[in-house]
Amino acid sequence: MDLKQAKNRLMTECSQRELSEKQAFAKLEKWVGEESSRKDLEKIIGELKEEKYIDDARFAECYVRDKVRFSGWGPVKIMMKLNEAGVKREVGGESIEREKELIESKLKSILAAKKKEIERKFSKKENEDERTLKLKKRAALYSFAQQRGYTYDMIQKIEKEL
Repeated sequence: MDLKQAKNRLMTECSQRELSEKQAFAKLEKWVGEESSRKDLEKIIGELKEEKYIDDARFAECYVRDKVRFSGWGPVKIMMKLNEAGVKREVGGESIEREKELIESKLKSILAAKKKEIERKFSKKENEDERTLKLKKRAALYSFAQQRGYTYDMIQKIEKEL
């Protein structure tokens, strides 16, 4: 595939879904192979950024919203994945900050559901004392939420509300 075809294909893909600059560059590299220099690919990326086909801030906004709503991810995991996608820390942080209410709301619903599940699971253990059982339930809840990328402070704040 030549550069013009690759650029057109990338424009089409960018108009269908958001891509970070790093992801777009990787696609271009894959499509044109070793036929073109890095400088040529960077020029194409620059043109697409000027034409607003590629915008890391817009990509981060969409990514954060989607991962919170559909995957239930927290800010730590989202930030890590944005970093892998080549989005600058400041840009990712701003996007996460704008969606703080959505993140907290999602965490609240996730913790409420998980708390019920944990209550059912641990209610069957009768031979343990109450304090140990309470600590195990809490540890299971915190572990679950931290694996999804939520901070200890966020989990603690929402758990007190439940």
